[in-house]
Amino acid sequence: MKTIILLLLVGLTLNLYSQEETPNNPLIFNSLSEKDYISSPSLSFDGNFLIFVVKENEMYKFYESKKDNTNWTEPTELKELNTNLGEETYKNSPVYNFDASKIYFEAQNDTNTDIFVSSRTTNGWSTPEALPSNINSTKNEGEPSISPNDNILYFVRFEDEKDKECGKIYISKKDENFEWSQPKALLSPLNIECERTPRVLSDNKTLIFASKREGEKKFKFYYAKNLFSNIWINPMAVGTFTKEDNYYPAIDYKGETIIFASSNNDKKSELRIANLPKNFKPEKTFILSGKITNTEDKPIAATISLLDPTSIVKTGVYANNSETGEYTIFLPLNSEYVLDFSSENYSHQFVNFNNKNSEDNKSTINAKLFNQTMLYLNVYDKEIYEPFDVNIVAKNAKTNTVINTNTKELNKGKYLLTLPIGEKYKIELTSEFSDPNYFEIDLSGTVIFNTFEKNIEVNSYKAKYTFQIIDSQNGEGIECDIILKNQSTSKEIVSKAKTNSNGEVTIFVRKGDVYDLTINPHGYAFYNETIEITDNTDKTNNIKLQPLIQDVKIELSNITFETNSAELNVESYTELDNVVILMNENPEIKVEISAHTDDVGSDTYNQKLSEKRAKSVVDYLIRHEVDKTKLISKGYGEKQPILPNSNDENRAKNRRVELKIIEVTE
Repeated sequence: MKTIILLLLVGLTLNLYSQEETPNNPLIFNSLSEKDYISSPSLSFDGNFLIFVVKENEMYKFYESKKDNTNWTEPTELKELNTNLGEETYKNSPVYNFDASKIYFEAQNDTNTDIFVSSRTTNGWSTPEALPSNINSTKNEGEPSISPNDNILYFVRFEDEKDKECGKIYISKKDENFEWSQPKALLSPLNIECERTPRVLSDNKTLIFASKREGEKKFKFYYAKNLFSNIWINPMAVGTFTKEDNYYPAIDYKGETIIFASSNNDKKSELRIANLPKNFKPEKTFILSGKITNTEDKPIAATISLLDPTSIVKTGVYANNSETGEYTIFLPLNSEYVLDFSSENYSHQFVNFNNKNSEDNKSTINAKLFNQTMLYLNVYDKEIYEPFDVNIVAKNAKTNTVINTNTKELNKGKYLLTLPIGEKYKIELTSEFSDPNYFEIDLSGTVIFNTFEKNIEVNSYKAKYTFQIIDSQNGEGIECDIILKNQSTSKEIVSKAKTNSNGEVTIFVRKGDVYDLTINPHGYAFYNETIEITDNTDKTNNIKLQPLIQDVKIELSNITFETNSAELNVESYTELDNVVILMNENPEIKVEISAHTDDVGSDTYNQKLSEKRAKSVVDYLIRHEVDKTKLISKGYGEKQPILPNSNDENRAKNRRVELKIIEVTE
């Protein structure tokens, strides 16, 4: 009851105020001063654009003017809109959307008028498109007005074919898919007798429209305010402006002035401007604007959703200008939202927004959306957790078709896949050395991160490798450490040979990998071998170790030099380090390091080269703390070939370094 009394008091106050005449003046453009019919003004919500209609020679033409400080520029004709539907086609009642990127208007369509929309482009205005048939019925529709969130359309439907002057105000709303709902007529007391030219203001609550009611003979402006849902306060007369019909109230977000059309008949009309009575101003609004681009700073068509910060319920949906990427939203003061910027096949960007303590009524928030993600994969052996190489194929999970992911191998077992946003993918990891592995990644929903990382464990195939370590002299098993170093992972496997008559040890190795085998037991020459595991069948490797006794020769097969030089190659260091271990763990031996050449070159040259090479090896051992009294270097040149120097292969084997035990002390 209290609410009803309050609304009646508000209505009484406004009605009393509305009886006062409101001073107004003509809005004159020099270039159009001789035109008799200028009508249908509409302001953009920010007040920077003005569109109106000029009628000449029975043709209706759209003109646009821009605000230059406090003045309006001389208008320019919107020729695209005037000619796209046919220059002689009737069109009228243009109105801007929230950021003046679209124009809604009425135009003749066959036998009746319908509502059309055109978008501003970099080259002018697009070809107008008629709104769907649920809005454009078999009746005449026109005089549209679009809400500041671009989601509510007010328009007039002329239901009585005999009465071309009076209509009813209808409303249609967009759903989340931007489809227009079935229009509904606004309830009484908004629709009573004869309604025209509704204009929703920037607060999305205030509606000012032209109406004849209570026996009035001329159209006057009335004010109505939406309280919630379909509940409106009783319409109040805004004021008396002229004695003629008043149509098309144009008001920006500030609500300080009103531009309207004053018309005595369909041949005479002018634009007039007045101060809007303060009691009818829209509620103050906050202007949020910005630009939405991709990662290359190019504009993209996007959606801005307003979410309640507590419940995350969607409370509003806006679209930006697809050509410029720009958007403008009019929001209530003292409001708080989570902004969700999104675009089809692009990421989402969430921004917390709060204007409660803002000193200005404007703010800018730009968004940059990406259309692909980077997936980092770390592939490991499940048992030993070491990097593992695989082949990677990405497929569209729905169509099972292979897609291009620009897969890059960053390191062993580490990969980077680039995946487009908007689909669900199946990633297949295969290798001839492991079981296949599959997983899915869903990028069809809300994506907010442009990088993902995933660890994948694979079940690699293993081979059972048995080593039998025996003394070459007596055939007995040797207790010793067997070291396998995986060349791919640098991981070492250390096992001890059994102390039985066989000297056996069994090690499980990974198929597809290459291992360096090192055996260096006390009292025996060290043993090196490279083992490549090509399948997962069981294998046995019989290894005979040479005991360290006098006159035993050990070929150091992995020691090489620069061509015609005594400079050691880096690849020789591993073999030389094994010699260091051998000498330090067997201090009872004294050795000769000998170097040999092939027969290429003179005897004298080869002799000196071999001596330098032998000394180079000894110097390396001494630098690594081998007792120099246990070392002798000697060059033999080409005097002791192990094979005839008849071909390149034999010559390569004759170029060698040997270790000979020359003394063993107790």
